[in-house]
Amino acid sequence: MEDKNFANGIDLAEHQNTATAEESQVPDEESEEMTNGDTVSQATAHDLSKIKKHATRTWKIALLMVVMGATASGIFLYFGISVAQNEQRESFERRASDFSKEIDGAWDDYEAAARSTHLECRNWRTDNLTHQDFEALYYYLLEGGLNFYSINWVPNITHAERPLVEEKEGAYWKNNVEGAENYAGFTGQEPDPDHPGELIYANRSEQDFYFPLYFVEPKSAAASIIHYDLFSAPWESPAISQALATYQPALTGRFVLAQHTPEDGYSTLLYHPGVKLPSHLEQDRHDLALIIMTLNPFLQHAARVQQEPMAVYLYDKTLAEMDEEVPFEFLGGVQVKYGNEDRSRRQVTNLMETEYATLQGSSDLYYERDIHAGGRTWAIVVIPVEGDTSYQPDVIFPILCGAMIFAASLLLAWIWVMHNRSRTQQVMEIVDKAAVESKIVSNLYPSAVREDMIRQQKESREAANKEKATAKAFNDEFLLQDGKHFTMLDHSDHGDKTIEGIYKTKPIAHHYEASTIMFADLAGFTSWSSSRSPEDVFTLLETLYGAFDEIARRRRVFKVETIGDCYVAVAGVPKPREDHAVVMCRFANDCLHKMQKLTKVLAEGSLGSDTSSLSFRVGLHSGPVTAGVLRGDKGRFQLFGDTMNTASRMESTGVKNKIQVSQEAADILVAKGYQKWLTPREDPVHAKGKGTLQTYFVTIASDSTASAQSSNGLSGNGTFELPLAPAIASEDTNTNSIAQREQGEVASEISRECSTYQGEQRGADVFEDENSVIDIVYV
Repeated sequence: MEDKNFANGIDLAEHQNTATAEESQVPDEESEEMTNGDTVSQATAHDLSKIKKHATRTWKIALLMVVMGATASGIFLYFGISVAQNEQRESFERRASDFSKEIDGAWDDYEAAARSTHLECRNWRTDNLTHQDFEALYYYLLEGGLNFYSINWVPNITHAERPLVEEKEGAYWKNNVEGAENYAGFTGQEPDPDHPGELIYANRSEQDFYFPLYFVEPKSAAASIIHYDLFSAPWESPAISQALATYQPALTGRFVLAQHTPEDGYSTLLYHPGVKLPSHLEQDRHDLALIIMTLNPFLQHAARVQQEPMAVYLYDKTLAEMDEEVPFEFLGGVQVKYGNEDRSRRQVTNLMETEYATLQGSSDLYYERDIHAGGRTWAIVVIPVEGDTSYQPDVIFPILCGAMIFAASLLLAWIWVMHNRSRTQQVMEIVDKAAVESKIVSNLYPSAVREDMIRQQKESREAANKEKATAKAFNDEFLLQDGKHFTMLDHSDHGDKTIEGIYKTKPIAHHYEASTIMFADLAGFTSWSSSRSPEDVFTLLETLYGAFDEIARRRRVFKVETIGDCYVAVAGVPKPREDHAVVMCRFANDCLHKMQKLTKVLAEGSLGSDTSSLSFRVGLHSGPVTAGVLRGDKGRFQLFGDTMNTASRMESTGVKNKIQVSQEAADILVAKGYQKWLTPREDPVHAKGKGTLQTYFVTIASDSTASAQSSNGLSGNGTFELPLAPAIASEDTNTNSIAQREQGEVASEISRECSTYQGEQRGADVFEDENSVIDIVYV
């Protein structure tokens, strides 16, 4: 019983809170607040406390679900991103390892080239190896894809062999090689007599043996230093000695060739002593093959099959292993990158010299590996190319999964909330239903009528409950022996009749002393519609009536009914107003102008040119009227009285495109100071049931600009306009404020395009308007 009372109270409050825009302009705030306060007081403290407590618990559990989901999502996201980063790091390290192995392979290629050179030249004395033969060997090695500065043959020449070599080879170089014209015999590093402890380049002094440059390809690489004794240079002799002692290839430290600049990068010398042969094949002499390696081309050779964008740096850490204070020596660096997104343009470029310590920690992805080459230790460092995104971890999947986990927690929390609310909000369902009913009622009836209906509904429900309880107590006294009840008659049908009739409540009806009713009819509509499709007919009516409805809302005029092509409206009902005749004249004038302009627009469209020939006939009458609701099936708000009949006669006897008003309406306009609007009709009007009547035509003049533009229905920018009604010259303050507001509303309409009246939006609003289903009854 408490739930029902609570629902009823909320129902009443909802009906009052959903008043239409017309009624809310003059709200009765004090009455609403009292009603809402009475409604809340109907709910017991126990019910409110229980609902609040359950709602709080529901939201706490839902919040816990969300927090747990967010935590699970965060944990999954953390581990998912970590896994993705680890996978990407492993992928990078795998590819970097492959790159480093390519450097290993490149070293093997250069070593094999040096070994092949030694093999071809080892019997150079007995096989009479010529410079042409050595040149052919050079091109064979180039064909293998190697890129080196030069290949050389460095034999071990004794002091006894020196004169013959200088004579025979010196003549060849002087006569056949450009740049060797100043050949002066064996040269090398000799002590500087002027600077003790220093060396200078000079003719080689007498030594037991020499290691001169003998064969050189390309010849231009060493034409000026041919027969230079490499063993005389203290920075090269250790590598020569190492190679001869171990029968393993040996490398020197880094240096910059005299023919190169620092931008060309560093070079190193690769000495190869050949292989150690069995004793019966061993020779007394120890000759060397020499390849001068420029390290950047060496790295580019290693990167020839590398497809992934990477940057590789090569360092010599041989000296650093012996002395920790010595830094790693930069040997060279290259990077593989792509000039476009589709990776169709691969680029391999040299890198600038970078300190080893700078690379450490420069990137999350870092790979380092040592290799042993020619008796030295090289460090290979691989990092991603700056600006490349190839190795960014794929975090989309963990992010999506984390988001799905969080979304699932939100969904579960929502399901939990909705499930619990469904168990505890039975009262709220009643309130929702009442709100829907209130909205329907607000669309059908004015606010005063709604209040009466709600009040009567409540009284009827209370009377029914009381009667039902009485009937039940009466029936309980007539139990049969077999436990069955008698079927009792409905005594309510046999009760005494009262003034309230069968509804047990008073009728919903009100009398209004002052009102103005308008009847407006489309002249020529019947013949026009007979040759049109139903779609065209409704397009016309929806467009016109939709525009009229908008004007009615703006003017605070109550739309009563549309009967075919007849539009009926009233001012002063259900909200009494002193300016009902004035505002209705303005409303009729607005509708007349709007109709003329819209028919022109529609005529230019799909409805045909004869649409513009349709006209509007308007009739107004002022007087008392009775309004109310005839209860029963499909109850409507209806108007009764002679004022309705007279207004209808004003329309039927009117003139096309003119507003005809009765003497009563004209008297009100004169009293309000609007006699200038009135023009007496010259010919008498004979109205059915009314006799001869004196009527007037209403003409509301606009300003000069609006008049000039209204001749063609267009404004200066090509949009349709409505004429501005003059301000109401009344001493009444309320009337003046209304007039000013109405002028502003009309002015705001001037820039509105009429093309929107094709039933797209406003047409839909017309038949959902709160007054669209109200009937009219003629007396």
